[in-house]
Amino acid sequence: MHPLLENLNTIKSKLLKIETSGLCLDIFTLPNDMQIYSSSNFSKVLCVAISEQEMTRVSENAPSRPPSRVAHWDLRSKQGQIYLDSFVVFSSQQEKISCVWIHLHRCAMNDIQFKNLIQKIYNRCTEDTTLYIVCVDGELAAQYAMSHVIYIDRENNMQMQYHKQPIKTISLAAIRNICAENGFIEKNSINGEQMLKLSNINCLPYDLWTSQTFFLLKFKSKFHFQRYC
Repeated sequence: MHPLLENLNTIKSKLLKIETSGLCLDIFTLPNDMQIYSSSNFSKVLCVAISEQEMTRVSENAPSRPPSRVAHWDLRSKQGQIYLDSFVVFSSQQEKISCVWIHLHRCAMNDIQFKNLIQKIYNRCTEDTTLYIVCVDGELAAQYAMSHVIYIDRENNMQMQYHKQPIKTISLAAIRNICAENGFIEKNSINGEQMLKLSNINCLPYDLWTSQTFFLLKFKSKFHFQRYC
C-alpha cells in the first residue's frame, strides 16, 4: 500500500483524540478507521460508507463504544444528501455535530455536489465544530504528470502503487472557497509530504511526489448569525 494512504489512519487517530466530546460524523469512512473511535471521547459516531460492501465491513469493525451507526448513500445525488441530513437528525437525538471528517479523495465530487453537502453539514453543526477534509489536488497532479514526475492513466487515475487515485474532481481552491462561503473558517492545512515527515516515514521519490498532491484541511464553523457578516 502507498505509505501515505497506509498512514492516514494514524494521523486521523491523533487528531480525533484532541476532540473532547459530542457527535462525530465520518463521511466515506475507511473500514479500519473504526477502531480509532474506541479510545475517543465522542458520545456517538455516525458513518457514511463509500459503498454497500464497505458498509458491511465498517459495521463489523465498529467498537462497542461509543455507539455508532453506519449507512450508505450516494452523496453526489440530492436524494443521497437528503437521506444524510435525515440520518443525522434522527440519529443525533437533537445533539449537534462537534466534529466532521470527510475522506473526500475517495469520492469524485464536482463543485455543486460538494457545496450542497457542506451546506447540509453546516446546518447541523455547533459553533466551533471542527471539519477535517482529506482531498487530492487534481490540478497539481496534472502538472506533475506533464513534467513526467508521476503517472496518470487514460482514465485520469494517478498511479499510487496498487491504488488508482481519481484526479478529475473538485479543485483544492474550490473546496476552500465553498467552505469559506458556507460557514467554515480555514484554520490549518498540510500536504501529504508534510504528513509523512511528521510521522517520520521515509519513502521512495515517486511516493513522495504523489503524496504532495494530497492535502488535509482543517476548518472551524462560524457562529450561525456571523455567517453572512
